[in-house]
Amino acid sequence: MKKKVILILFIILICGTLSLTIFSCTPNVGEDESNGVTDDHKNDEANPPLIEDLPQDNPQETPKEEENKESFQFTVVNEDDTKGEIVDSSGVYEEGSLVLLSATIQSVYGFEGWYDEDGVLLSDDMLYTFSMPRESKQITARWTVNPSLNAFEYEIDGEKVTILGALYDGIENLVLPEEATDLGDFAFSENVNLTSVVLHSGVVNVGAGTFKSCTNLATVTLGTAVKTLGRECFYGCENLENIILTEGLLSIGPRSFYNCKKLAEIDIPTTVGAIEDYAFRNCVSLKEAVIPQGVNVINAYLFDGCTSLERVTLPESVTFIDNNAFNGCNRLVSINIPSRVTYIASKAFASSGITTVTIPASVTKIGKQAFENCYALDEIIFEKTSYWFYTENIAIWNAMEGGIFVNVSTPSDNPNKFNQLYADKYLYYSDTI
Repeated sequence: MKKKVILILFIILICGTLSLTIFSCTPNVGEDESNGVTDDHKNDEANPPLIEDLPQDNPQETPKEEENKESFQFTVVNEDDTKGEIVDSSGVYEEGSLVLLSATIQSVYGFEGWYDEDGVLLSDDMLYTFSMPRESKQITARWTVNPSLNAFEYEIDGEKVTILGALYDGIENLVLPEEATDLGDFAFSENVNLTSVVLHSGVVNVGAGTFKSCTNLATVTLGTAVKTLGRECFYGCENLENIILTEGLLSIGPRSFYNCKKLAEIDIPTTVGAIEDYAFRNCVSLKEAVIPQGVNVINAYLFDGCTSLERVTLPESVTFIDNNAFNGCNRLVSINIPSRVTYIASKAFASSGITTVTIPASVTKIGKQAFENCYALDEIIFEKTSYWFYTENIAIWNAMEGGIFVNVSTPSDNPNKFNQLYADKYLYYSDTI
């Protein structure tokens, strides 16, 4: 009996121990699913990560209180809009915003810079950017002339820049600034130190007496834009030997080269349409002259006193040879009078070296002494011989009626008639008796 009791107690003990073991090893399924906890998560809880391993959320910056920016007036001023242009950037700008300024120069001017209200230079760049300050602001664009003009007196009128002279007389080799368009009257006259002149391609007009009596001036180069040579522009330049006249030149003014004693040759451009009185008078070294087509008049005293002149070419456009045009050209032995000439004025060929000359059929009037003192003249050939008359009365000559008939049919007799019998007479042709 005692042994049975011990055996029962032993069995009960073993069963209790086994139940306890099973209970501790079996998960509580219902509870885990309801709480959503996994074994992995339990392991995480058992081994928590270090703080630095935990994912960090981006910290949210504390929003700053937005600044209250103000706007201010900006004004840009052009000191002189005839000298340059600016982009008008005037307006209202928020402080801190960028403002762009832009300038463009005109003609001969340069850009001096941008200046503030106190006259302080901010920048000398034509493009300038600044940040709008916390106040109203004004900036002024200022201009200056190009430094190349600093050695000269000048006058500016729009795009026209006239050089009035040099600031000192010691200049020897004159090179005009590129901005110059005109040379003023007597701008460099009587500058005895001047030896050479170069006019750039922008110069259009050479004024009256510009280089008058520059007695040591030897070489001149005109620019391709020169249109006119004013009266007496090289008058009395006794040592002028070389001058280049360029195509595009339209007119040579009165006395332009008067008394240029060393000027031996000159090429007159084909564009020249007028060569005025006395233009080459007393150019005693000049040997040849070719007058371009388009010139209508050989003006008075044009080559008077050109004692070395040997060859002259006159174009068919010439209709009138004025008085004393070739007076004293004692080396000029022949000349072709164009077929359109109607009038040969007094002393046109007086004291020249002409040996023979033909008066074309177009000529109707010859002034007195036209061939006076032409001692080498052997014959004067008239293409029309029938109805020539002479008179001492200029009114009759102008009216071309009432004169006395003259026989000009014998070429070899005519020189004597012109030098003696009709020396002081006017001749005209008229087929109306």
